[in-house]
Amino acid sequence: MKGLAVASLMTAILPFPSLAAETRIGFIDSAKIFREYKLAQEAQQQFDRQVQNWRNEAAEKEKVVTQLRTGGARSSADPFGAQASGEGGSPAEGHPGI
Repeated sequence: MKGLAVASLMTAILPFPSLAAETRIGFIDSAKIFREYKLAQEAQQQFDRQVQNWRNEAAEKEKVVTQLRTGGARSSADPFGAQASGEGGSPAEGHPGI
């Protein structure tokens, strides 16, 4: 695939020698950046922590949804948990006007 891209680029540039002289092609060695630069490593670690937090949050929400669907035990994170009086049920129960 790279060969095709290079060949296409060369075919497009060759008819215009003045453009070929001015055109520069380069690349970024991202592996080297992550390997050698501490700020890049720290940024990657921070990103990895954030992704893990999102995954944990998604797993917790999935657990609550599963519990609500199956009618299983309610967790402490369940926003529709048992009332203070000890009654369970829908969020509207015990709330006048809802």
